[in-house]
Amino acid sequence: MAPRRFSYSRRDWARLRPLSHSFKGAVRSAVDAWYSRKPAADPAEVAHVRQAIAGRTAGVIVAFNAPWAIELQARACRRHLPDMVYAVGDNSSNPDAAAEIRAVCTALDLPYVRLPPNPSRAPSRSHGFAVNWIYRNVIRPAAPSIVALLDHDLFPVQPIDLAAKVADQPVFGLVLPHRFGGRVMRSGHTPWYLWPGYLVMDFAQVAPAQPDFRQDWFSGMDTGGMMWRRLYWRLDRSHMRLLSQDEEIWHHVPVGEAADGTPLEIVFSEMDGWVHSINAGEHVPAPAQKRAFIIDYVSRRAGLDANG
Repeated sequence: MAPRRFSYSRRDWARLRPLSHSFKGAVRSAVDAWYSRKPAADPAEVAHVRQAIAGRTAGVIVAFNAPWAIELQARACRRHLPDMVYAVGDNSSNPDAAAEIRAVCTALDLPYVRLPPNPSRAPSRSHGFAVNWIYRNVIRPAAPSIVALLDHDLFPVQPIDLAAKVADQPVFGLVLPHRFGGRVMRSGHTPWYLWPGYLVMDFAQVAPAQPDFRQDWFSGMDTGGMMWRRLYWRLDRSHMRLLSQDEEIWHHVPVGEAADGTPLEIVFSEMDGWVHSINAGEHVPAPAQKRAFIIDYVSRRAGLDANG
């Protein structure tokens, strides 16, 4: 049986945290199940994406309010992952941005589905609900051979072979640790999980675990954390090639000062042949120069010309 929760301290019990955590967890699971049953506005879009990725190597992108990122990512993927079917699940909260993203996908002949309105405005929780909807309504029925869940602001700048990443293991991605220091599960396991913004999966090996890509926040894990108890606890990391946070190279490019004198900088990272611009949907304010900088930087690194 999978390890379930951390052991609770006397202080936790005094604050009734086990009870509040159980209640909130049950509510969020019920919302997730309800949301996954909601139909897309256009069933034809769902059918189109399923048909496009069935039996193939699929890159499934969760879009959010950034048409420019989808266009740049799609162009870079066509150059460096030509065997991957690029498909978009649009979780945008801005209807105008969603319309632009659909237009980009139409112009580039990309499979696209507009997700139902998300029940959460919290970025990580919204992301988890969105990925689960896409997995249950699109990926699972289509049964691609390989599927990569990709953030919309992750851009390949060199050739990448997704199938090779999972040639002898069920999953590949960036390992994230739980947040609660030295606390461990009751079983003694130290939990870990993979960021669902760059998660490559062998569908046949992963599907029986009935994936759940939501947060397991009360166990100290962000989006994707529920996969620990669904699958990851069974895996022997010592026999797997996974990315560590030490392999992620961070860039901080100064671009002046804000009106209050606070330094402004463009922050992005690189790992495993990808540039991650971070916060393309601008959940938090970003320097005005960032979008143009990332487009230029990725275009030069990826070798894109004006025609893609």
